[in-house]
Amino acid sequence: MNATPRLSWLLVAIVSLYLVGVGTWLILTRQIPAPGFTRILRALLRPAYSGALTSFTPERGCCFLAPLPQGLLSDRDSASSLRVYEDGKAMGPAHASHAEIRESGAGRYSHWGDQLYFSASDNSDPRTNGRQYTVREVR
Repeated sequence: MNATPRLSWLLVAIVSLYLVGVGTWLILTRQIPAPGFTRILRALLRPAYSGALTSFTPERGCCFLAPLPQGLLSDRDSASSLRVYEDGKAMGPAHASHAEIRESGAGRYSHWGDQLYFSASDNSDPRTNGRQYTVREVR
């Protein structure tokens, strides 16, 4: 009777090693986007970023762009931890597709490279709606 549990654990171990191997291969061949180790290390060692968004550029539909500092891990790296606030209230959903932000808006956002793609909670123009927009890295 002990052979069956041992066989089950052995099969779990084999499948686990296989999956780790496949995942590693996919990351190393850049078929799954992942930031480099040194980039992740630099991001973790520096203080968490927070700041006000002051410059907005209309993109398309409900979407506006706001510049962000370089060096922050973004959704392009599959690693953004940035949160966006409108007059102190958290916006979202985060990590939205750019098409969803353009078409639906309603506070959706995506941190992509050194740009924030976002829409105001009511799809108004952030340049003229009188609201304050801030961002903060949450770790």
